[in-house]
Amino acid sequence: MSIIGEAILTACVEMLINKLASEGIRLFARQGRIQADLVKWKNKLVTIKAVLDDAEEKKKTDDSVKLWLGELQNLAYDVEDLLDEFQTEAFREEVACP
Repeated sequence: MSIIGEAILTACVEMLINKLASEGIRLFARQGRIQADLVKWKNKLVTIKAVLDDAEEKKKTDDSVKLWLGELQNLAYDVEDLLDEFQTEAFREEVACP
């Protein structure tokens, strides 16, 4: 994974942390009663971001770290898609039931 790839992954994780704190996700969490899970996910993402900072150095000498970073980037994109769906559904329900 290139330096640009790691920067994108780090930015993606930061974006996921921000999405978990967004109004749409909070609204969905209240409706779906998953607030505790969202808080747990946000805390884990903060930890993952710290690990990413360390992994960026280690990937230069360890191919398994490079592979792990690629898999993590794919996971981050999947989570981003899921959060977008949650947010869209929350706004849809808010508009349907003001």
